[in-house]
Amino acid sequence: MFHDSGAETRRTVLRSIGGALGVASLAGSASAVTTDSVSSGQCVYADGSNGAALVFSECGGTEEDLVGRVQNYEEGRVEKLCETLDGSVWAYVVWDSASPDGWVAEEQLTACVTTH
Repeated sequence: MFHDSGAETRRTVLRSIGGALGVASLAGSASAVTTDSVSSGQCVYADGSNGAALVFSECGGTEEDLVGRVQNYEEGRVEKLCETLDGSVWAYVVWDSASPDGWVAEEQLTACVTTH
């Protein structure tokens, strides 16, 4: 029901290039900015519309795969990505100070980009 691969997809590569260009254009800025797209290794914040990101045990999870919620603004790191047949992107997030770790739909995450 989903494609889970360690290799970067074309979509991920394009996002990485776009993110790199965005960071390059912000060089010299002292503040942190956010973007909606995420990639493997990316720092992310929980950003669910109901005040928390829903965490699932499976990519593309259903109600029975729900393992918990992580409150908005909690920070974590994307370990891997997958894309479901309907084109939805999911990220496996390892949270810094929250739990449980697991699969979160990309639209419930905000990528963090820190410029120096």
